[in-house]
Amino acid sequence: YFMPIGRFFEFLCGSVSYLLTVRLKKIAFSHSILSYIGILIILLSLILYDGNSGFPNLLTLLPVIGTILLIIYYPEKNSYLSFLIFKPFIFIGTISYSLYLWHQPLFAFYRIKFNSEIPILSILIIIFISFIFSYLSHKFIESKIRKLNFNPKKTIYIFFICTFVFITILYFFKSNHFQESYKIKYQNKIPSENLNLVIDLEENIKRFRKISLNKNLRLTNSIIKKKILILGDSMSTNWIDAINKNKDLFESDYEFNNLILDENCFKFLINKKYINKQCEKYVVNFQRDLAINKYDKIFILLQWSEKSQLDITYLINYLNYFDSRIYLIGNAKFKNVAKVGYDIAIKKNVSKKTLAEEFFRNIDIQNIYYNNEIKKLTLNNNLNFIDEYNFYCKRNLCKLFDDKLNLFMWDADHLTEHGSKYLGKKLFKFIQE
Repeated sequence: YFMPIGRFFEFLCGSVSYLLTVRLKKIAFSHSILSYIGILIILLSLILYDGNSGFPNLLTLLPVIGTILLIIYYPEKNSYLSFLIFKPFIFIGTISYSLYLWHQPLFAFYRIKFNSEIPILSILIIIFISFIFSYLSHKFIESKIRKLNFNPKKTIYIFFICTFVFITILYFFKSNHFQESYKIKYQNKIPSENLNLVIDLEENIKRFRKISLNKNLRLTNSIIKKKILILGDSMSTNWIDAINKNKDLFESDYEFNNLILDENCFKFLINKKYINKQCEKYVVNFQRDLAINKYDKIFILLQWSEKSQLDITYLINYLNYFDSRIYLIGNAKFKNVAKVGYDIAIKKNVSKKTLAEEFFRNIDIQNIYYNNEIKKLTLNNNLNFIDEYNFYCKRNLCKLFDDKLNLFMWDADHLTEHGSKYLGKKLFKFIQE
């Protein structure tokens, strides 16, 4: 969506339609009807397009074509579309480019700062701030620049020189040499007893991508061992890794399967009429597996969001046809654990209690809200709920590290190798009980 190759056709259509405006207006067909068709196509795209539609595809042409028709053939008089020239709409249109430029960094910086989903109130506040910034930048920068007389040749030269300088500086800061030298200088300041608090992010990402269920723990034809399905997104990978790291505890009495199924695909379990290609293979694989295997327990692990309560209902309704015991897992999520550890590592004489208190302060509050909503859903549907925070936190302490200060997570909610070893023991005890 953000890459030029996926968006250039939109700008191309706008440019071509601008160049052909005079010719297009000579079409011997009612301009009013064409403008109405344009607004209808735009509204239709809101209904047909959703988060599962993929980008780009033919549907993305709908709002582009609709906008072109509306702009070129908008009737200036006696039109049902005259509401489009109301002053509030004109104002939004005037600052729209500034609004387009401002809103994205504001939302991005919020996510970086708080490392969580953005609540509705914060969204409204960011939109309000975006409007203020957009108005000011349009009035004092954009409109001023438009009135200036530029020398085209000088402008082009300055643009390319600035671009070259910017790319050179960016390349320098992104270079391995600079990053390694900065990292070494920082680590040299860290007390030796705190070095384990510094996470090698790239190595953890590589390790996490290779995780799959150990062969000795996979489903067999055994009638003695209990069958357990772990279903979900990357949160389920945490549990698979935890079970792998404690294979000796589980392999005698349990066997497992891990299936990936994003919550955006749950609605297609009941009705496949509009299923997309992204979901189809996962849904078919999941349904085929449940038809073959009878599981004693099914654990569902997802990165919950505002719409999860609705999405998970589709899955629950589908699983009601089976006899398995269902568990919904409230995952433990914090503000970036690696970053917190990195910031604390530089300090001397940091006690384990102080460290645990710091991680407690960095619990993702929004995630607790989502977990509580999922917990309510389990109570209403006679299902089971597991709160992962209970594995790590007691009172105002969250022990996200072992005795040697090896951290349990490498970001907000994905486990390191040390975290998996710890969680696996907790899971075994829970399943046994």
